[in-house]
Amino acid sequence: TTASEAIRNNKRSVLNTVKHNGCLLEYASAAMRMDIDVIWNAVKTEGAALRFAYPFEADRRFLEGLMQVSDSGHRDTKPGVVPRDGFDFGDKQFFLEAVQRDGHYLMFASTELRADRDLVLAAIKTTPVALKYASAELYQDADCLKAAGL
Repeated sequence: TTASEAIRNNKRSVLNTVKHNGCLLEYASAAMRMDIDVIWNAVKTEGAALRFAYPFEADRRFLEGLMQVSDSGHRDTKPGVVPRDGFDFGDKQFFLEAVQRDGHYLMFASTELRADRDLVLAAIKTTPVALKYASAELYQDADCLKAAGL
């Protein structure tokens, strides 16, 4: 192993790095990109870092925990516990709540939901760059472009 590989596999080093810049998760080893603590810390710094989690384990409880992190780094309170069951990427209500917190969550929605005008507009409202996750049709839609400030 090279020094670079050793650092990419060292949890303490990776945690320290992603606490400063969450998107550097992209350069961590596969094992570190699967580590819940590492992912959590990366997403607390930069919500978009979630796209570098590998492989992304779709666990509803974990996703809801991530969504409860506000931009200021403080956890918002949300009542109830969602059981660990099969995650439905087509659950419109779940994703509507998610994109109202951070539009980047649109990237995890089903193809059908990424073509849903209401959901895409809600995502763009909180995160204008979320337009890039919309379906091809909505990506060129006049209302979506206007909402994204384009």
